[in-house]
Amino acid sequence: MDQIELAVVSGEVSLLEALDSIRPGTRAVVVVRDRSRPPLLWTAGDLMEACNEAVDCNKDPSVIEVGSVAPTHRPAIAPGLLPASIHPFRADVGKGPFSGPTVNSLAYEQMFDKTDDRYAIHEVKGDTALVVTSSERYTGELRNSVTICKCVGNPVHRFEPWELVVPGRCNKLHHVSVHCSNIDDKP
Repeated sequence: MDQIELAVVSGEVSLLEALDSIRPGTRAVVVVRDRSRPPLLWTAGDLMEACNEAVDCNKDPSVIEVGSVAPTHRPAIAPGLLPASIHPFRADVGKGPFSGPTVNSLAYEQMFDKTDDRYAIHEVKGDTALVVTSSERYTGELRNSVTICKCVGNPVHRFEPWELVVPGRCNKLHHVSVHCSNIDDKP
């Protein structure tokens, strides 16, 4: 088990805005739709897949609200705000809006043991969410920066470099060149 702090966006932002909101050194955002529905974690892969599906259906991903589309992964039902554990998961958590140990690790361990879920959203404060993950490996995946390869010309599809069947070329029928950039390099 581990934890990570991720950016938070409203369900009303577009798929592209959500993708652009991923913070350097991470590859996911938490989407808060409305009070009646729990927040969801969207990976960069989920967002790029949804953008590609929109483009393939002749829709503009810059006008599709992220909250109107369901991501691949669903959160575990978090046990709510729990008493602080005497053993925090990581020393680097707490540099943002979450200070000190905030998660009861035993309750989460028991919850993850009973499900196949990979994460639970522990708390959302402003533009940051504290996400508890089922394993350090999954947290490591979320901590990897993402590189996005976009088609040069229209329609614009998005892929990660490892997804490209032919390096430097779009996987779709138009097979145009792609330009790849890492989100850590954005201003």
